[in-house]
Amino acid sequence: MNSIRRLIVNFWQSAKKKGALPIFIATFSIKFVTFFGSFFLIRILSKHDYGIYNYFENIYGYLYLIAGLGLSNSIFRFCVIAKTHEKKQSFYYYSIKIGTIINLVIVVLACAIFNRIPFESPYSDYVYIIFALILMIPFKYIVDCNLYLHRAFFKPKNYAIWAISASLFYISAKIIGAFALGINGAIMFSVVVEIVLCIVTFFSVKKKYFPLKMVDVLDDSEKKQSSSFGFQDMITKGLWSILMLNDVFVLGLFFKNDPSVIADYKAAVIIPQTFSLISNAIGLIVGPYFSKLENEGKISEANKMWRNSIIVSSIVLLIAFAVSFIFAKPIIYVVCGKEYLDVVPLMRLFLISSLINNSIRYTTANALTAMGVVKYNIAVSAIGLVLQFSLNCAFIPCFGVAGVAYSNILSYFVMAVLIVICYVFFIKKKKNHEKNN
Repeated sequence: MNSIRRLIVNFWQSAKKKGALPIFIATFSIKFVTFFGSFFLIRILSKHDYGIYNYFENIYGYLYLIAGLGLSNSIFRFCVIAKTHEKKQSFYYYSIKIGTIINLVIVVLACAIFNRIPFESPYSDYVYIIFALILMIPFKYIVDCNLYLHRAFFKPKNYAIWAISASLFYISAKIIGAFALGINGAIMFSVVVEIVLCIVTFFSVKKKYFPLKMVDVLDDSEKKQSSSFGFQDMITKGLWSILMLNDVFVLGLFFKNDPSVIADYKAAVIIPQTFSLISNAIGLIVGPYFSKLENEGKISEANKMWRNSIIVSSIVLLIAFAVSFIFAKPIIYVVCGKEYLDVVPLMRLFLISSLINNSIRYTTANALTAMGVVKYNIAVSAIGLVLQFSLNCAFIPCFGVAGVAYSNILSYFVMAVLIVICYVFFIKKKKNHEKNN
């Protein structure tokens, strides 16, 4: 317990010195605002409309995984390591320019493809939603680029202010639109606010960091490095995001004419998904220390920190799990309303999968990423993706929406075991390397 207490205390001291605290607050606040956005939206829209909305938003989520082919992520790396201000400016504008061109191509191709896809009823009456959401891709991408630039210039307070504000305005617009005009209002207000955020954040960072005329001092090799890094990072993050999106996709395949099924699923996972607040918070606390210890060759200390992280996250998540499991019915009643009380058993199943995922898998994957080992995460995520999709297809016809929960429990358990095996292998390999040298 003393080592865990020292770990937490050391983090907060380091956070105050290095400015990591605003980033931590921003990350937590954004997830908190997003949760309450779902809370209000599910109370405002009917179950039918809420299911329709989430069906098309899920498709949009798939498309945004390839936005700019990941070039926005390269800003956070190359605008940091660039030695001159002109280089930083060039990397930023390169990501904006090339990423936007790619996004425009994505928009055109996606619109052409969805224009030919025959959606089943009742989704066929709402196809315009996906076209509206697709239009947001170039604007949201630029917003992300601008937020990453604040972090790349080590301006955590600016990042926190803009990130929280952008999230708050977007969620608020969606809620106000839904309240005023229903599902159409939620879509229309979201698109308008995303465009406004794009313009405001762009001119804000331009005025603050690049007030002079744009210059391009990058050679072809530097542009290639930036593009390559962005693409690899896109693959890494995309695999895990697809795991989260596949549930709605498969449910949509099996229950084509019943959007209320998707609404029930989204209601059941609202609370379990908030467990990621805890795991992400702990990840932000210990992540920098994993990087530091691995870089200094202190693998034994890093391994000790991993064990402590597992203990801390498991204890906190078990408490959250017990409270949510016992009080599932009143929680669903307050958060979602009386019409969703039948999803209480589903919520309890998703709590189990969320506990496994956030306490063991995420904590271990975060440690490996912080220590610069991404290949294991990619491999395990790929295996988990295939396993989850296969189990969903096998279980949903037998158990309905509960089949998704059973699938997640098994696939997350397998992923947790595999990532721990990879971690143990990596630590053993590093220790042997230290011994030999």
